[in-house]
Amino acid sequence: MSIASKLHRLGDLMEKSGKVIREKGFRFFIGKSCLFVKKYISRHFIQPFEAPARSFSEQPHSVSEVICHAHGTLQPLSVFRSPDRGRTACLNFVTDALGTSLLGGVGTALILVSQYAVRKNMMLRIITRQEKANPRDYYDFMALMHEAHPKKVVFWSDCGRDDTGRHAHPLEISDSDEFLTTSWWTTAAVSAADTGCKTFYIIQETEDFFYPYGDMRLWCSWQMNSPDVRYIVNSHWLWDYFKVKYPAICAHGTYFEPAFPRFLYRPQTPDAGGKHKLFFYARPNHPRNLYYTGLKVLDEAILRGIIDPDQWDICIGGDACDNIVFAGGVKPEHPGRMTWSEYARFLGKVDLTFSLMYTPHPSYPPLDSLASGCVCVTNSFENKTDCAFGNNIIFRELSLDALCDGLREGVKLALDTPARRRNFEELSLPSDWSETLKDTLDFMEKYG
Repeated sequence: MSIASKLHRLGDLMEKSGKVIREKGFRFFIGKSCLFVKKYISRHFIQPFEAPARSFSEQPHSVSEVICHAHGTLQPLSVFRSPDRGRTACLNFVTDALGTSLLGGVGTALILVSQYAVRKNMMLRIITRQEKANPRDYYDFMALMHEAHPKKVVFWSDCGRDDTGRHAHPLEISDSDEFLTTSWWTTAAVSAADTGCKTFYIIQETEDFFYPYGDMRLWCSWQMNSPDVRYIVNSHWLWDYFKVKYPAICAHGTYFEPAFPRFLYRPQTPDAGGKHKLFFYARPNHPRNLYYTGLKVLDEAILRGIIDPDQWDICIGGDACDNIVFAGGVKPEHPGRMTWSEYARFLGKVDLTFSLMYTPHPSYPPLDSLASGCVCVTNSFENKTDCAFGNNIIFRELSLDALCDGLREGVKLALDTPARRRNFEELSLPSDWSETLKDTLDFMEKYG
């Protein structure tokens, strides 16, 4: 609108206002003006009043809904069935998230599920329950691992479900579908959906260790004793432990050893003129990694002269964010969050890894370290007392003195270049996923 038009409209408004004042009086004009302004503001700036929604606890709910509200990970998948006619068989991979979770267990599960889908010419559907997946994460990971992906891969997430697990767009399934779950809670969510499909559960942890004695630990044990799924166990350490603690897993399952590809894990040329490198794997938010015990042991090892700060740099990697200062004012380095390829290159320059795990399996960092040519000190627990794959890993009991002695032995071996190299050359750690997963894929094809 031009300036002339605005002035013209303003003149008309002033003329009308003057006429109202002359005929009705000034008080009447002010009252009408206030009423007009009030209506205008209400219409354009104030939202209509709505009664606040009642909270979850104020509404009646079934027992199932109350449990799903309290424990969102247990909310059943929302599914609907469709006929098999003309539909490509689908392998559904159910996990919490991809992204940064690809290090370790989720990455292992992706290799397994992808190889199985390729073998059976199935469509792979990656289902994430806690956040939407970025397809690039999957394809980049498969390229890094030199692994083929299925011809068709789709991504689906129900992370937008409500407090009781309802989702606006249910998952389409059919009788030919199969599921591979990655935890007891994703297994429970699939089982509760009553899909009627074959379900494989890859188990890579003593998952009951995640909880104190309570509901979740009890329900976890129920799921790990279920005869209704087929179990796939990562490593002989866990398999041997489950033989005693959870025999149903071994009665209805199989196991494999993880692989550490030589193109990814290998010794790297150390930085020129640098100190020896000690890597402490730190995850303060995962109690089973004994983060604070590890700090205490390292501090004591410095005090005892086991670790000489003039010869060693201490690198704290993982999820740690504390501003640590060890005895004698020794400040560790923090490499920060790393991608898988960055982590592998970093490990190739490490001389000694210190990694604790309060479970019957060693976890990935000690084995990653073996594959990368460095020495590792870790703890024994239950049946986890040694490693048949190589001699550059040292197990010690969970006491301050024993772990300090382990670090003393680890420092000596790390600095003994001929012995350390000989141990690396004699390493029997699997390096090819296709070889180490062959029997597992046969097992899945038999029961799928």
